[in-house]
Amino acid sequence: MIQAAPNSWPIEEVPYPFMGDEALYDLSSYGNYKLFHGMLTRGAYEETDRAWHAEFMDLLDRDAELDHVKLRLPTPMTHDTRGPKTAPHVIDEALLADLVEDFCPDAPMAATDRFLGPWADLWRRDLMRLSVAACAWWPWMSGGATPVDRYLKMKPRPDLPQRRAVKAVGSSPPMLYGPDWKPLLPLHPLYVQPPPTHGAPMRLSDGPIAGYVARVVPLEEGSFAICALALPAIPPLDLISQRLNKELLRLRRHERRVNWETLLRRRGEVLYRLCASFCWELE
Repeated sequence: MIQAAPNSWPIEEVPYPFMGDEALYDLSSYGNYKLFHGMLTRGAYEETDRAWHAEFMDLLDRDAELDHVKLRLPTPMTHDTRGPKTAPHVIDEALLADLVEDFCPDAPMAATDRFLGPWADLWRRDLMRLSVAACAWWPWMSGGATPVDRYLKMKPRPDLPQRRAVKAVGSSPPMLYGPDWKPLLPLHPLYVQPPPTHGAPMRLSDGPIAGYVARVVPLEEGSFAICALALPAIPPLDLISQRLNKELLRLRRHERRVNWETLLRRRGEVLYRLCASFCWELE
């Protein structure tokens, strides 16, 4: 049990107003560390790991490098070469939002803040639905299960084309795109799709569209966008890369082979929130 005053939240001082799991210290994998020939004892490892997370929080928004040597965290960017699955048909993000609410009814309360940052305070129904749908792959439940996991195993099971379509969405990482739907961040060529012909992005605000954050899912002919957010401005790409690379190191404390596309799938909220918060400051 967390030792804290009976009227306090487990985080007594929240360092950032809009944040997700990265604000909480999560003990990383000593077994994975030993697999990569780490020499620290468990006690020394856990002490070092706590110090690393404190440094991570301190350097989060600063242009400074994190120490990766003591925890044997690999720094080179690696890519997922498996490529995305092809969906047999387009699915609506309303399906994803519904299954999140069905299997994890407390998720919507946190999703809007974690995906949209300050835009969550506007209580726009369209943006709320998008953020809830986008969290369908979060490990909300015991054992790391996600709402999508529960949906795919429910009885009676969804039909095969529907299961394939949902899995295809999950295999396609969120990405920041320009107005022409060209990726603005690193992405393995297998994941680069033609501009989507299905799926209407949600606009953060009126005016010209400078780019998108979305999952672009391949179809047998063409592609479709889902959980797509239309941005009025594009944040500085070096700042986004800096933040995502720090998040990649944080994930590699658990599994040192995590690649770039897996980071985007598992921590897509960071990319959405960075872009949304930048646009909010320009309003």
